[in-house]
Amino acid sequence: MLLAKNYFIIYAKWTLLLCTYFPSLSLATSTCRDSNGNNPADWAILYKAPAQAQGKLLTAGAGAANWAANAAAVTAAVGHSFAKALEHVIAANGNNKFISYNNIPPDVPKVRTKSNSKGVLMMDTGNNDAAAWIVHTVPGFPKARTGYLFPPAEIQKGHLLICLTIKEDQIDTIAMTLRIATPLIYYNDIPDAQMDSRPNLKKLANGESRLTPPLTVTQDTTTTGAQSLKVTIYSKGEKSRYEIYRRVLVRKLKTSIKVWTTRDKFLKSDCKTFGRNLKLVTSPISVDGHASSLENDVSQWIVSEPGNKFCVVDKPYHKSQAKEPAMAVCIDDATIFAMTLRIATPLIYYNDIPDAQMDSRPNLKKLANGESRLTPPLTVTQDTTTTGAQSLKVTIYSKGEKSRYVWTTRDKFLKSDCKTFGRNLKLVTSPISVDGHASSLENDVSQWIVSEPGNKFCVVDKPYHKSQAKEPAMAVCIDDATIFGHFNRIAQNVENCV
Repeated sequence: MLLAKNYFIIYAKWTLLLCTYFPSLSLATSTCRDSNGNNPADWAILYKAPAQAQGKLLTAGAGAANWAANAAAVTAAVGHSFAKALEHVIAANGNNKFISYNNIPPDVPKVRTKSNSKGVLMMDTGNNDAAAWIVHTVPGFPKARTGYLFPPAEIQKGHLLICLTIKEDQIDTIAMTLRIATPLIYYNDIPDAQMDSRPNLKKLANGESRLTPPLTVTQDTTTTGAQSLKVTIYSKGEKSRYEIYRRVLVRKLKTSIKVWTTRDKFLKSDCKTFGRNLKLVTSPISVDGHASSLENDVSQWIVSEPGNKFCVVDKPYHKSQAKEPAMAVCIDDATIFAMTLRIATPLIYYNDIPDAQMDSRPNLKKLANGESRLTPPLTVTQDTTTTGAQSLKVTIYSKGEKSRYVWTTRDKFLKSDCKTFGRNLKLVTSPISVDGHASSLENDVSQWIVSEPGNKFCVVDKPYHKSQAKEPAMAVCIDDATIFGHFNRIAQNVENCV
């Protein structure tokens, strides 16, 4: 009897030790995480300026008020928000299943795709309703099931990473917008049981991506928090011939925008339309003291003017992206917008979401199966939210309108456009500053916009290039005043607009 008691005590101690130091053996990580990764978070935004190993972080709750240094270097495998959120993407877990897409997948050289989208869509296939969508700008990242590795060469570039905690019933909504953006999926382990209930996810995974019509798609969603973020996703197909910044985002947001992105020799600031201007943010910028310039910042984003919209775009402001798929993720949040104002055919390379989860989510199943192109419609809009008490409202636009500011590279054809009152497209000048971290169009591959007016911040998967009018594209827009405020500050300087 005494021996059995001692055995039980030893067994309990080892069980506690293993669960404490090896969490991957127990609960699945399928949500966003706070600064040090210890607790779940409704959302997180990391802006890493060029040559900055840590970057600046915003998280839901108290962490939304100001940019804060990331808890560890982005190269660290533990100890910070995104390392923890990706814990069961880079290491196996019986319940966390996901689709990974990237136009430059890890360890796969010379892949040809018109998509520029990069991200991870994951879910807990166990009893918990837990899911997350990570949108980012890092090529070759993350490596599925092979350990955490942030590409060392990308430290010298500016990058943007956004995590949104969502409910599992929103996965198919997001998959719908990804289908029209035609991402390159490099990993998928979502089970058929999950795919079969999600027709869009199944078509995405199967490569059935083209929808026509519509040429553009808009979807709204929210995060899961009590004060959830409102997120809107905009996607456009390559057949739409739409330039995503002016033709999709300015029209959908109905405001002027300020744009941070590289630009070509064709597209310029455009202030022809009153209230619908497109103003280019001048380089460099400062992200809470971190300098960034267009030469080494690969992020593309916009902020609305006025309003609280902050959008991340997956294509730069180049004429060529009119012929390519593109996507923008827009957040409507005054706090995030304030921070930003201060300063898409995805390629899925990994998917291990079980069929049981796929089957109930048709759009997720289509996404994982590569059934991504929808036609019609040529554009799709979907709304969703994060899961927090103060959840974010997220709208996804896939192509196929407020004035806004645009941060993205640009080509020699597309410029700022202020011809239409209240519908301006203004290019943010390079460099910018992300809470003191400098970034420029030369080395920042992010593409984003903010609305003007309003609280919209959108991430776009194509630059402001003329060519993307003929390509699929996607924008994910967040309607949150706090997030909008952060990016609106980043985008305070714009090119002259005519």
